[in-house]
Amino acid sequence: MKRVPLAILRGDEIVGEIVIKHIEAHKCATMGISLKNAAYKDQGIGTQAERLAIQYVFRDMDIPTLYADTVQTNTRSRHVLEKVGFFFIREDRDFRYYRIDRVQDIQRRSAAGTDEQA
Repeated sequence: MKRVPLAILRGDEIVGEIVIKHIEAHKCATMGISLKNAAYKDQGIGTQAERLAIQYVFRDMDIPTLYADTVQTNTRSRHVLEKVGFFFIREDRDFRYYRIDRVQDIQRRSAAGTDEQA
């Protein structure tokens, strides 16, 4: 399994996609997200989709580490990644790279008092 595409729905309409890629079974994967257009931004749709995708990767795919990256200039994406629990790990001229681990995510949610299980 190399890629898992996940549709982002608003009602019955597909408004974006999350792709889980570079999958190494029971080790790690990388997540990417795109929304159809700017009309769907700033509504929490991407944030909720990323939270659900993280749960899916940790629980259903049994992958303990998830990576993501964003171009340096995409401050909105950087904010959402950090909001859902990703930690900045490094950057280069063009990209910022992030990581989230299942154990850290469980601890973070426990400290925040949420009931979600990963």
